[in-house]
Amino acid sequence: MRADDDVYIKGDRLESFLRSLNSSEALFLGQTGLGTTEEMGKLVLEPGENFCMGGPGVIMSQEVLQRMVPHIGKCLWEMCTTKEDVKVGRCVRRFAGIQCVWSYEMQQLLNENYEQNKKGYIRDSITVRFTKLSHYTQTKTHPTSTHCIATCLVAIDQLHHHTIQPHQEIVLMSKYSNTEIHKEELRLGIPPYFMRFQARQREEILEWEFLTGKYLFLAADGQPPQRGMDSAQREVLDDIVMQVMEMITTNAKTQGHIIDFKELQYDYPRVNPMYGAEHILDLLLLYKKHKGKKMTVPVRRHAYLQQIFSKIQFVEHEELDAQELASKINQDSGSLSFLSNSLKKLVPFQLCGSENEHKELKDKKINILIPLSGHVDMFVRFMGNFEKTCLIPNQNVKLVILLFNFDSNPDKAK
Repeated sequence: MRADDDVYIKGDRLESFLRSLNSSEALFLGQTGLGTTEEMGKLVLEPGENFCMGGPGVIMSQEVLQRMVPHIGKCLWEMCTTKEDVKVGRCVRRFAGIQCVWSYEMQQLLNENYEQNKKGYIRDSITVRFTKLSHYTQTKTHPTSTHCIATCLVAIDQLHHHTIQPHQEIVLMSKYSNTEIHKEELRLGIPPYFMRFQARQREEILEWEFLTGKYLFLAADGQPPQRGMDSAQREVLDDIVMQVMEMITTNAKTQGHIIDFKELQYDYPRVNPMYGAEHILDLLLLYKKHKGKKMTVPVRRHAYLQQIFSKIQFVEHEELDAQELASKINQDSGSLSFLSNSLKKLVPFQLCGSENEHKELKDKKINILIPLSGHVDMFVRFMGNFEKTCLIPNQNVKLVILLFNFDSNPDKAK
């Protein structure tokens, strides 16, 4: 196996996978690549030819090495491209008679998962790639240099599943034992469905958001009705789609077909604070049958998902001495000086000195500059929010509108 030095490898899965192969057969395995859009036509690939992408790693059987090694010198002299993985693929194809296998399963086992202009950064890896590590079944992923962190996150994901499963078994067995279940056990172990919480009033209804591949539509007050998805939401959505595809394609290989993800039509997400996050997905998939009569058919699939919360866990940042805290409250109950300013706002009674502090904050004027050119509807919505947030509470703010008009059409500008 050839791999980069900045990949995370699941050794147990790699061992299990390699033991299932016959090393006497000519096998050249990896994530199949054809090059990026900018590289098309520059890699000297004939129609139908490919290469195994070097980032996530390449597996070559003993038979392939025996055929290729005697001709390494000839391969080194053929400098058709500067990409090392393309040169290896060309050498294997020429002297071993095979090329990188076209297999959907290889995309899951050997997965190079990075975004353009962001690969190699530990910050992005922790928030994007490490999260995906814990959910997918691939043997390895790219990139990461902190393997211990990746190992911990994989273990955390497995332990989260093991913490939920016993509660579900307890609730199931209670039906046969006539034993009373603790409320917390019932909350964690009840089978997932969307009607576990039933609102009694209009204000209690948990509203759904509407999300497409690019935009998020909100119905909540004080929020713009439409906005673009941020990076965190996009990463979570990619995570969910990949988990759904993993469940859908579990038995695809034995049934003689492949199901590929094409695009997300929409997603209805919401968060139930008691139970977890809920999603209704509409996926566009490609059904590819490779046994019997071959065919490729686009299909749509609805998925109803719940990500269950586990037990609430908390850790004290600094261990508090109850007696010492009580003495401070008794000695200085008027000012509560040991509390931060943000916590003082939550105290239901008047504090000494709080009026002065509030006055000092109110004396500080906030200047807001708004460059405006068109977008009248958005400006009207902003002024409504500005009135409720700043003008009615009599906040010390000053709003300056910088109006620009570059349009020669006066009706449109108006």
